[in-house]
Amino acid sequence: MSIEPNFVSYQERVNGLLTHCLSNPPPLSKPLNDAMYYGVLKGGKRLRPLFVYTLGMALGLSLQDLDHTACAIELIHAYSLIHDDLPSMDNDDWRRGEPSCHKQFGEAMALLAGDALQALAFDVLLKAPLSPEKLIKMLNVLVKAAGPWGMVAGQAMEFSSNASSADKSSVETIHALKTGTLFAAALELAGIVADLP
Repeated sequence: MSIEPNFVSYQERVNGLLTHCLSNPPPLSKPLNDAMYYGVLKGGKRLRPLFVYTLGMALGLSLQDLDHTACAIELIHAYSLIHDDLPSMDNDDWRRGEPSCHKQFGEAMALLAGDALQALAFDVLLKAPLSPEKLIKMLNVLVKAAGPWGMVAGQAMEFSSNASSADKSSVETIHALKTGTLFAAALELAGIVADLP
């Protein structure tokens, strides 16, 4: 059995929801809004939302039960890519065959767009129609996955180490934190929505 049809439908669904999240209400600054749109909606596989939807559906949830979670985790991922591409980080001029956000909008606006997307992710999650207890658990998971105990820790470790001389264990730790924690969070968040212990 192939999951590809579901993957495409989940991708389309989350793209529509992300468009709505970025528009309602729009940021007060049009240049900021444009950079946010560009950073989020200029392509992307949407793998983290796919994890949320696939596990959630397997646990008997509806897509509507999972929409806020799927959007929140993708907004965190999008912000991390914008910041990763900055000249002070990986200094990448291209993302998915298009100019990176800072090449399109300038370094300062790209930095602000990433900051705004991170804040928007938590706003979206807080609007999920779930109990306050669940939302607190979910916020805790997302904060730990994205912050100094997860993705950002991996970025800092990569930044502070000499990549060419790092041993295999250090490289695995960096990638587990930079990439793995958001994938794990996608599954854990779906599990919380489904009332798994």
